Amino acid sequence: GTIVHDNPVIKNILEKWLTEEPDALDSRLSTSSALMKTALEETPWLLESQTESGQRRQTAQFYTRQNRDSLLRGTLDLLLDAQNPDGGWGWIKDYESSVYTTSVILRGFGQLMAADAISVSRTPRIKNSIASAAVYLDRQFLEAYNRVENKNQPASLSNIQLLYLFSRALVKDIQPVTDDFKESYNYYLNSTLSKSSWGYDLYTRSMLVLVLTANGHTEQAEEIVQTLLDRSLYSDQMGRWWRDNTAGYV
Repeated sequence: GTIVHDNPVIKNILEKWLTEEPDALDSRLSTSSALMKTALEETPWLLESQTESGQRRQTAQFYTRQNRDSLLRGTLDLLLDAQNPDGGWGWIKDYESSVYTTSVILRGFGQLMAADAISVSRTPRIKNSIASAAVYLDRQFLEAYNRVENKNQPASLSNIQLLYLFSRALVKDIQPVTDDFKESYNYYLNSTLSKSSWGYDLYTRSMLVLVLTANGHTEQAEEIVQTLLDRSLYSDQMGRWWRDNTAGYV
């Protein structure tokens, strides 16, 4: 939805597919009598072209606001119904809550809010769900912190710890870290301040930037941003990109 909203050209094309230009839904092959007279029906891709008009129509209908909002509401209802009483989510409904699964879902909520795809102010159920999940994660990492023998030594930042900090940063306005959990939260947060944690892959470092910025460590965040820019390439044709990003998401 955000892609369509932010790109009027795409929006106009989809609207034409639905209304103004019904012929645009027909595949190029089906409108070419010369091609249709050949033996192309024996080629594998012919069948795909015959369904091209249907694919275009389905794509256009999928991105209509009414359909998009309906799908989002239905998916959110299923997700909220699967949340456990302790605030977490399991791999599937009624399974024991998982820190990883809950962190991923909380991250998704945060990203949806950042994209203005959901409004928690108008949907108290979602707001309560986010708050409950955040507290569940805080409680789990407090338990992990209590098992640490030497609390004076900074933690070696792990992927799950960073995912926790990243997810919490995205929803901190909905559910701030309370006094009960600040000591354990800061213990893991402090591990992001160590430059030894900045040598991760591009995606991990981009997550660190958000975590640090959300917690007021803007100077350190800017240093990481500079390391990302230093390793990037730029051209008018391709924009900014990273040649050494052979795996991951950034």
